[in-house]
Amino acid sequence: MLISKTGVSSIHYFVMNGKLLENDDLHYEVEIYKNGELTDQKLGSYGEIQKSFKDTLLSFGVNDLTTSSNKHFLDILAGQPGGLMSSSKEHEMTAWGLSSMIDNKVTLVKDEPLYLAAWVGTTKETFQSGYDDIQSMIKNNELTIVYKITLVDS
Repeated sequence: MLISKTGVSSIHYFVMNGKLLENDDLHYEVEIYKNGELTDQKLGSYGEIQKSFKDTLLSFGVNDLTTSSNKHFLDILAGQPGGLMSSSKEHEMTAWGLSSMIDNKVTLVKDEPLYLAAWVGTTKETFQSGYDDIQSMIKNNELTIVYKITLVDS
């Protein structure tokens, strides 16, 4: 699903190809971490109806919105086959960035999450968005929002 017409300023797209076995399912999840800890705020979708994927788009986008009272909200959008998850989160970050976590073809491994993209934010003057692994990124940022997909048994 393309989310380019929503006014979202930062978007990453991913192409998915392959087939699910009869008892396979895909879990699509957005997780929010504050100071390295998973918050109770989470978006998720499972029960994939589609079993075959040919150039199927997945997308993750984040847009910063400012209210008239100067409060900042993130508009979080995660596109998946046949649907879209969305949420808003208030934040106080002064600098942020969105990174793709993969840059080449990857094969899903059952029960191992594949992190597709991550948004990081800070109230400090600088932050680091490029990391070798997702856990370091989560641990070293004030606010981290990740989009992941996991192949599981249904």
